[in-house]
Amino acid sequence: MDERFGQRLARRIDALNPPLTREMFAEAVELTPDELSRVLSGQRGVSSLTLLRIAQALDADWHELLTGEPDPRRMVLTVCKAH
Repeated sequence: MDERFGQRLARRIDALNPPLTREMFAEAVELTPDELSRVLSGQRGVSSLTLLRIAQALDADWHELLTGEPDPRRMVLTVCKAH
């Protein structure tokens, strides 16, 4: 992982509503506070399973968390009401 991933992740954690402390968020995604701190600073990567937990906890797209860009292949479904 790179520092930009950590910066994106930190912004998303800080914007949670209701707010969570970083310690609470770390626990929610099964990391220690120290591990989360190192992820946020770009000093540690995350496994695919941890990335999935992070994305779920943030209700975010994992591809966008990693790259900063929306997934061009992401399928989005909409429901249209019949008239």
